[in-house]
Amino acid sequence: MAYLEIENLNDLRVGLFIKIQGSWFSHPFSMSMFKISSKKEVETLRGLKRVKLLYDPARSDPDSSINETNEEPAEPEANPSLDVVLGTETLTEEAEGVLEEDEVAEKVFDPTEYQKERSQLFQKHIKNLKKIESAYSTVLRDSEKIFSGLIARRPESVRIANQVVSDLVDVFQHQGVSMTLMDVLDRNGLGWGLSTHSLNVCILSLLIGKELQLEQEQMNSLGQGALFHDIGERLVPMKVQFSEAGMKMQADSELRKLHPVKGQEWIERFGKVPREAIEVILQHHERLNGSGYPKGLSGDAIGYLTQIVMVADDYDEMCNAAVPENRRTPHEALSLIYRSFMGNGSPKYSEAVVQALVRALTVYPPGTFVLLSDESYGVVTSINSQNPLRPLVMLYVPEEVNHEAMIMDLLREEHLDIQKVVRPNELPPKVHERLSRRHVAVFLHAAEEITQTQLA
Repeated sequence: MAYLEIENLNDLRVGLFIKIQGSWFSHPFSMSMFKISSKKEVETLRGLKRVKLLYDPARSDPDSSINETNEEPAEPEANPSLDVVLGTETLTEEAEGVLEEDEVAEKVFDPTEYQKERSQLFQKHIKNLKKIESAYSTVLRDSEKIFSGLIARRPESVRIANQVVSDLVDVFQHQGVSMTLMDVLDRNGLGWGLSTHSLNVCILSLLIGKELQLEQEQMNSLGQGALFHDIGERLVPMKVQFSEAGMKMQADSELRKLHPVKGQEWIERFGKVPREAIEVILQHHERLNGSGYPKGLSGDAIGYLTQIVMVADDYDEMCNAAVPENRRTPHEALSLIYRSFMGNGSPKYSEAVVQALVRALTVYPPGTFVLLSDESYGVVTSINSQNPLRPLVMLYVPEEVNHEAMIMDLLREEHLDIQKVVRPNELPPKVHERLSRRHVAVFLHAAEEITQTQLA
């Protein structure tokens, strides 16, 4: 049965299964859906402002005021907001004696303190996110300068690129390496062109390289090859394409197939790029089953680092296709790449590389839409390095209640779980509008220790 609105607050009672529609800051409870377990909670609910209260008749206890059988009413279920979240053991008659419901509630739950703690955590996440976004914007702008310099034949561009890649590789030396979904593209004016794609592929390739335990020298070559892999696209005739997502420069489909060779020839002129990186530029569109181009190479004829970049390249192309209707969610893209081995005797990718990508991104890559156990919708924004299955999630908050997003750290909110992954077309329109990004990009950082100077 669907939820029904509680129009009269006097109807609130112990045993009612309710749902609070409102900002996470507008109520002190740790969940927005629970069964009322004490008179104290009834009083707190009646005092809430700027929220809508609903209840589920099917999951509510019968009204104890109408006890036709004269049986004792069932003991109400414990509210996770009282004992599970706060880590307090449920009091038992043997251990503590019989206590009144109000007394128990007062001992284990302080709404003001809980709300204050939640607000502080939220502000901490927002502050950290702004630092990460600033660092990402700086690196993205540096990448655009690098590509412009390479086309203009400026040798210092290779040196700058080496430093950018070296800084990214150094991030892996931190114990708590995390990745965060970026939402800065529309604000910094850089659009969603080749620089963004190249940086995405570079970061994803380095994530895979770390999982495969590459040495630092290999990581540097991998990062350079990934960053430069599409430089040839700037050397073939381009045309402008317009769509709802913005403007994109793209080559004709046949001319585009020339870009690996042109990119290799152009980069070789600088003489300071590792051979393995140049090999990546030439081979990144080859496939292990021989279906790629420009030479139709297969198997071990394709370099090891190239086998990494081709997977990262395809993953990002799926997530950020030029035509919005063709885009896949990060979860879908990861699933499609993983399923390429099923029932296929001649896969395009290295299985070890694909498995490394899955381990790096987990089953909930940044950008994945999820439904939480309290029926809240959200999008994964960051992966927790301590427990990748409990990421940071930006929740949908009704616009009429709160204009700011709510970021929930599932590592701290143990009462909440991801119930399932949700496709974009399964989201209510308002939720999709608030949570969707025009472009999926992730950035590596040392968890909560990031500064602009570390990665700029």
